[in-house]
Amino acid sequence: MRKILYVTVFCFALMLAGCAESGNSSEKELTTAQTAEVDILAESHVIPPREAFAEIPAEAEQAFDHVIKTIDKSYPKSDGGVRRYFGYTGEEIIDGAKCYVFTIYDSSEEAVSKVVTAAVSDDCVKVFGMDDDSGIYRLIEES
Repeated sequence: MRKILYVTVFCFALMLAGCAESGNSSEKELTTAQTAEVDILAESHVIPPREAFAEIPAEAEQAFDHVIKTIDKSYPKSDGGVRRYFGYTGEEIIDGAKCYVFTIYDSSEEAVSKVVTAAVSDDCVKVFGMDDDSGIYRLIEES
């Protein structure tokens, strides 16, 4: 997910560099504008389009219901105006178990933020959350 964001930001920065060469701006102003634009894009989050997520298979529907309940309990919404979005991203083997992986976002009028990437074991016994910095899944709940 982060790779896609960084590639998009990089391509956008290259596009700005190509377009700005034909303008009358000085090189110093161009560099400052590019840096500011990249910083703004890197800090903002965007919910990926539906096409970026897979269709939830029938055998993962129970896991989907379980992840909704667990995430709402473990990561409560900040207020009533926040909408929560879940996207199914596929299957992974985590801690020796087949898991269904979901990425969760919160959206309000001010911002969109990624809540967590969560994985639910196929028997719905364990729910894991991924640490975005290390890429390692940690146990959130075990029933």
